[in-house]
Amino acid sequence: MSSIAVVKAAPGLRPYLDAVEERLAAVVARYPAGARATAHYDPSDPSRAVLDRSIRWGALAVMGVVACVFGTVAVLGWRWS
Repeated sequence: MSSIAVVKAAPGLRPYLDAVEERLAAVVARYPAGARATAHYDPSDPSRAVLDRSIRWGALAVMGVVACVFGTVAVLGWRWS
Protein backbone atom coordinates (compact mmCIF):
# COMPACT_ATOMS: atom_id res chain seq x y z
CA MET A 1 0.00 0.00 0.00
CA SER A 2 1.29 3.45 -0.89
CA SER A 3 1.20 6.41 1.42
CA ILE A 4 1.86 10.09 0.95
CA ALA A 5 2.80 12.57 3.63
CA VAL A 6 4.34 16.01 3.87
CA VAL A 7 6.41 16.00 7.04
CA LYS A 8 7.63 19.60 7.37
CA ALA A 9 5.86 22.77 6.30
CA ALA A 10 5.52 26.39 7.30
CA PRO A 11 2.45 26.87 9.51
CA GLY A 12 0.64 28.98 6.90
CA LEU A 13 1.03 26.27 4.28
CA ARG A 14 -0.44 23.44 6.37
CA PRO A 15 -4.08 23.81 5.13
CA TYR A 16 -2.90 23.86 1.51
CA LEU A 17 -0.60 20.86 2.03
CA ASP A 18 -3.37 18.94 3.81
CA ALA A 19 -5.58 19.46 0.74
CA VAL A 20 -2.74 18.32 -1.54
CA GLU A 21 -2.23 15.20 0.58
CA GLU A 22 -5.95 14.40 0.33
CA ARG A 23 -5.91 14.78 -3.47
CA LEU A 24 -2.79 12.64 -3.79
CA ALA A 25 -4.25 9.97 -1.51
CA ALA A 26 -7.34 9.89 -3.74
CA VAL A 27 -5.11 9.33 -6.79
CA VAL A 28 -3.21 6.54 -5.03
CA ALA A 29 -6.52 4.90 -4.10
CA ARG A 30 -7.78 5.25 -7.67
CA TYR A 31 -4.66 3.63 -9.15
CA PRO A 32 -3.47 0.95 -6.71
CA ALA A 33 -0.12 -0.75 -7.27
CA GLY A 34 -0.37 -3.56 -9.81
CA ALA A 35 -3.69 -2.39 -11.26
CA ARG A 36 -4.05 -1.83 -15.01
CA ALA A 37 -4.45 1.77 -16.13
CA THR A 38 -4.29 3.64 -19.42
CA ALA A 39 -1.45 6.16 -19.58
CA HIS A 40 -1.42 8.97 -22.12
CA TYR A 41 2.10 10.03 -23.09
CA ASP A 42 4.05 12.14 -25.55
CA PRO A 43 5.80 9.71 -27.94
CA SER A 44 8.63 12.18 -28.50
CA ASP A 45 9.14 12.58 -24.73
CA PRO A 46 7.73 9.62 -22.78
CA SER A 47 8.62 11.32 -19.48
CA ARG A 48 5.59 13.56 -20.17
CA ALA A 49 2.72 11.28 -19.25
CA VAL A 50 -0.63 11.52 -17.46
CA LEU A 51 -3.22 9.07 -16.21
CA ASP A 52 -6.12 11.52 -16.15
CA ARG A 53 -6.66 13.93 -19.07
CA SER A 54 -9.76 15.59 -17.63
CA ILE A 55 -9.98 19.37 -17.58
CA ARG A 56 -9.05 21.02 -14.30
CA TRP A 57 -11.72 23.72 -14.25
CA GLY A 58 -10.18 25.61 -11.33
CA ALA A 59 -6.83 25.93 -13.11
CA LEU A 60 -8.57 26.92 -16.33
CA ALA A 61 -10.51 29.66 -14.50
CA VAL A 62 -7.33 31.03 -12.90
CA MET A 63 -5.55 31.09 -16.27
CA GLY A 64 -8.55 32.88 -17.80
CA VAL A 65 -8.56 35.56 -15.11
CA VAL A 66 -4.81 36.07 -15.44
CA ALA A 67 -5.10 36.32 -19.23
CA CYS A 68 -7.89 38.91 -18.91
CA VAL A 69 -5.90 40.99 -16.42
CA PHE A 70 -2.74 40.96 -18.52
CA GLY A 71 -4.71 41.58 -21.70
CA THR A 72 -6.47 44.57 -20.15
CA VAL A 73 -3.18 45.99 -18.86
CA ALA A 74 -1.58 45.52 -22.30
CA VAL A 75 -4.45 47.22 -24.13
CA LEU A 76 -4.61 50.12 -21.66
CA GLY A 77 -0.83 50.51 -21.79
CA TRP A 78 -0.91 50.54 -25.58
CA ARG A 79 -3.70 53.11 -25.69
CA TRP A 80 -1.95 55.43 -23.21
CA SER A 81 1.37 55.32 -24.98
